[in-house]
Amino acid sequence: MDIPDVPVGATWRCVDLHLHTPGVTSFDLPPDVDVHRLADRERIADQYVQRLVDAGINVAAITDYQGVRLEWFRLIRDRAARAGIDIMPGAEMSIRRGGGKGVHLLLVCSPTMQPQRIAEVIRHQHGKPDLLFPDEIRCGHDDVDLRDQIHDALRDVREQLGCVVIAAHATENNGLIKVLGAQQAAELIRDGLIDGIDHCESAKEKLRSTGILSRERLDSLACTLSGDPKNLEQVGAKTLTDGRRRLTWIKLSTVSADALRLALHDPPTRLLTRPPENVHHPLILAMEVTGGFLDGLAVRFSDDLTAMIGGRGAGKSAILETLRYGLGGEPFSDQSERLSLVGHALGSGGQVRIVIERPGSQRQRYEVTRVLNQQARVKSLPTGEILDVPPLELFGPGGSPVILLQREIQAVARDDGFRRRLLDEIIGDEARLADAAVRRTGEEIRRNARNTVELERQLTRRDEYSERLNRLNADVAYYEQQGVAEKLERHSKAGADTARLNTAAGRIAEALANHADSASVTAASLAAAASALASADSEYSHLLIKLSADIEAARQRTAAAQASTTQALSNARERIAATSNA
Repeated sequence: MDIPDVPVGATWRCVDLHLHTPGVTSFDLPPDVDVHRLADRERIADQYVQRLVDAGINVAAITDYQGVRLEWFRLIRDRAARAGIDIMPGAEMSIRRGGGKGVHLLLVCSPTMQPQRIAEVIRHQHGKPDLLFPDEIRCGHDDVDLRDQIHDALRDVREQLGCVVIAAHATENNGLIKVLGAQQAAELIRDGLIDGIDHCESAKEKLRSTGILSRERLDSLACTLSGDPKNLEQVGAKTLTDGRRRLTWIKLSTVSADALRLALHDPPTRLLTRPPENVHHPLILAMEVTGGFLDGLAVRFSDDLTAMIGGRGAGKSAILETLRYGLGGEPFSDQSERLSLVGHALGSGGQVRIVIERPGSQRQRYEVTRVLNQQARVKSLPTGEILDVPPLELFGPGGSPVILLQREIQAVARDDGFRRRLLDEIIGDEARLADAAVRRTGEEIRRNARNTVELERQLTRRDEYSERLNRLNADVAYYEQQGVAEKLERHSKAGADTARLNTAAGRIAEALANHADSASVTAASLAAAASALASADSEYSHLLIKLSADIEAARQRTAAAQASTTQALSNARERIAATSNA
């Protein structure tokens, strides 16, 4: 087994808290199904659970009207368990109000709750002795006529069942706000009788208008999305107009009503109506120890946060130090203290095993094992291949974990060397890349400056070239007025000046070409440096992003100067050409 079978803490789970079974008449079945035949019921239950699997649902609440339809619930629950899906029993409690309208509330109970108990508690709220639904394979239901006020009824239901209460489709027909009005709905929420609202985007504004709920209470109100399917095809497949699936992702440590209630009352950190983002960094999934003080330890680390709680001497530091030892990391304090603690934790011949996962299109898992006083061994779990790499290299550039024990915080505070090493581990790779980019950019700027100075020096001789050209033209006119011998003599001198003029024109053309090449290289280097810094995503990214903006400004100023120089050179070349043609 790659990962030890121990609790991992709270993890994101895909949840549908509003599912009906074929036991209610509002759930349509294919025409060829005879619900009185066990084989047909089993076939439908198989298809039902397969739909949950295909949708990626981990936790589902069966909430048939007024209570669980036991025959269907057991069929679906047992098959879902084999597929790794937790089924929570519950009900959609339909309460009759004025005008014949019923308000629908979802009651979700722990898996340990006896399903028939839910129907008994709901019936107890009924003002008549009649059953709310018959004991049949498939049937309808009657609404509850409350014998007490709704506040009293919900308090009693919550106390008897220990359930979570969610207002189903709150702003639609049979919804809490649609039937009771925003005022009474807000009072139920204020009094802690409603744990969440399904499809509540438009409901919040109505609740806010009552002035009953504080801003903080409204902001922390859990808004869930659930399926409420009416046939097999809709199980796990219904969507909103924006394309989102009618499912909720809830961070749960265990599947129970208490855990669900805890999550619903902390929606900013424990509830999503979109799938959580994939992890893009390496993970330490688990650690196991055999031998020594920690013999038999098996720990799974959460993707988000793992907290170890224990008294002094319980082994918290020993676990972290053993983890660091297994990975080959260096301490931020005296090495002798580290060796003493690890030796006690592992004992003679003891071993630590660590499982690491790297992200990607196909996630790769690696096993690191290290026996006390021996080198670590790295193995690819999918292939079994032994890899000749240090464990920390599995995390990639800049991805190695920083493990800092409590005693080391003081050591880091006192020692400049430890502080520099800690900073280097946290931002070292990014800082080195940024420094290299700045150095390359600086060199390009200096090279461009030298080229610009040379071009400007050449431009200062433009007037000199023009004056010499004018003198040459005057000489040519004079030669034309003289005899042949005198003309030949002077023509020789004019030829020399013409050669000088051509040389100057050639040098200007060469300067233009060099300038164009230099400008292109400089612009590309500056743009690359700015782009590299702008993509920083560490906690120090704002420093790199500001530096990126400075480099971009320098690039723009350099480009403007280069454009001006290019234009001046082009003008000089055109004047020389025009003079030569004349």
